Amino acid sequence: MRKIGFAAFVGILLLSPPAAAGYGEGNEAYQQGDYQTAYREWLPLAEEGSSKAQNKMGVLYATGRGVRRDPKLAMKWFLRSAESGNTDAHINVGRMYEQGHGVQRNLPKAYLWYHMAARSQKGKDMRDRLWREMTPRERKEARRLRSSTERFRPRQ
Repeated sequence: MRKIGFAAFVGILLLSPPAAAGYGEGNEAYQQGDYQTAYREWLPLAEEGSSKAQNKMGVLYATGRGVRRDPKLAMKWFLRSAESGNTDAHINVGRMYEQGHGVQRNLPKAYLWYHMAARSQKGKDMRDRLWREMTPRERKEARRLRSSTERFRPRQ
């Protein structure tokens, strides 16, 4: 009896599509310009907590590809992804603050999000570029934000 149960379990696993399959199919559809299919593939994964899919949902809403453009909803998805530590989402939240899309423009907050993405070269480059463009007052606020958030970050 146990052998039949185990064999059935293995059969179900082999026949079930992997959860990440929808993500790859969404990427393929997106690259081909089929944004509605990308949306259908990524939405369930994003709702289940996939930070990569959440970031991609943010991209769709930020650009209006396959959906009605909605910067506030884009920001919601980017933040959900960023909370899971997704570096691309940190950069996207920074962009939203830098450009004032879906939120009030705030360069010190943009700097903070780029700083959180600084483990990637792109994050470092964006953080450093923005620092050079900020006023002394904005830099002071960025330093304050950075020091206040670093107290709550786990040490690695």
